[in-house]
Amino acid sequence: MTTWAAKRAVSEVLRTLPPIPDEPELPPIGQWPDEPFPEDESVPHLSGAFHHKYSGGGPEKVYIALVPTEDWTTVPAHFRWGAFQGCPAPEFHVAALRSWRDRFGAVLVAISSGRLAALDLRVSRPPQSREEALNLAREHYLYCAETAGEGIWTLSNSAANLQGKSWWHFVWDL
Repeated sequence: MTTWAAKRAVSEVLRTLPPIPDEPELPPIGQWPDEPFPEDESVPHLSGAFHHKYSGGGPEKVYIALVPTEDWTTVPAHFRWGAFQGCPAPEFHVAALRSWRDRFGAVLVAISSGRLAALDLRVSRPPQSREEALNLAREHYLYCAETAGEGIWTLSNSAANLQGKSWWHFVWDL
């Protein structure tokens, strides 16, 4: 196939693709809160604890898996976890996890599916500055609007609750 023919074939395929949707509207920035919501370090939001807290009972079964990978960020891809009800596709999880691992020392602690899908991260270097926390709050909202906006509704509130916190929890309602 000639270069011209290859370019034409790609152009034809691109014309058949649906348009890229507009980026979702972010919540307002709002005022920085006087006090962020407290975090109980002794009770992380592990997916089983989350199910217990919000559904009245823990999961019936808990599975512990050893995944054959040298890079834990690929775990959602190994499980083909995602691409449902606003939950990003596996490749987006992998990209986000790699970014947060490199920048904040994030480690995947739990991943679950059931009536709710949940993902829990332990963070060793949480954002310290307001600017860094606001940028991260935007990322979290675009990654999982349901959790990032949960009872908070402004980016400043969300950012204040990320600043210095060592647990990040994401949930998607199935």
